[in-house]
Amino acid sequence: MNAPPGPRIRDAVARVFIVAHRENTARLEAELARQGLAVSILRQEHDATTRAFSPNLRCLLNHAAGWEIAARSEGLSLFVEADFAPCRDFGNLPLPFDPARHGDAAWAYVYAGGPRVYAREASGHLLAHACSTVAYVMPPRVARMGLAYLADLRIRHPDWRRYHAFDTELQWYLMGYGARAYVPWRQLGEHGGRPNPEHFGTGMGAGRLRRLLARAGVGLNHYADALAGPLAFSPDYAAGGRLRLLRVRAEGRVTGLLRLLLGKTINPITPLTRRERLSLAWHCLRRLLG
Repeated sequence: MNAPPGPRIRDAVARVFIVAHRENTARLEAELARQGLAVSILRQEHDATTRAFSPNLRCLLNHAAGWEIAARSEGLSLFVEADFAPCRDFGNLPLPFDPARHGDAAWAYVYAGGPRVYAREASGHLLAHACSTVAYVMPPRVARMGLAYLADLRIRHPDWRRYHAFDTELQWYLMGYGARAYVPWRQLGEHGGRPNPEHFGTGMGAGRLRRLLARAGVGLNHYADALAGPLAFSPDYAAGGRLRLLRVRAEGRVTGLLRLLLGKTINPITPLTRRERLSLAWHCLRRLLG
């Protein structure tokens, strides 16, 4: 099954922000520019206070610097973290939503880590929750909601030296303001980085099953469950090795199938009939196996 209709990324996205710390972004920047996208790099200078913050929350501040620009600019802004690896011919791939159809409160993950699908529209577009800010598209209105989230988090979580899973929580907050997040039919890129040690014991790695799998070297990171096509370049986790790349891609696909089998992929926010749930599961299976 093909992806639902939508404008091409190069036609719909006005600007791209690469959210980086100290990483070398030259390869990613060159690939996105080659796709006809206007690219800027976001690197924050930290003082003695912010240097003591959790790395995850320093990352949030970097995203928020881009939200401030996006909130006062016209058109869509694409945010990608420095370890994002786009699919080949990224600029010609369709957005996971259509701004003309879905309005100014719609936004989308370009890469959706651990997607939890809660609806499929008649057009085929998928509404879901995801737990990653590796790559996503926002219009100005949703960027302003992101800034409201930042202000709220400063009150609820005053000690920024302690880890907080903002990337998992963000979408639920935006939904409270009426935002709707779409996910791609197949991922338009990959989380190409190495595991974040902050996640384990605090966030995504806290479950007993995750810990057991981690001891076996499985599930140390989140990867794309199904890609729209080959990657434009070898991601960092592959360390230049073809076998490592194939193993991780297989892990991503198998993890996606297991999540669907164990009931982790379908996560309705309103009651579904048995028929509706089975239909949604069938479409999610076709998405993974296609």
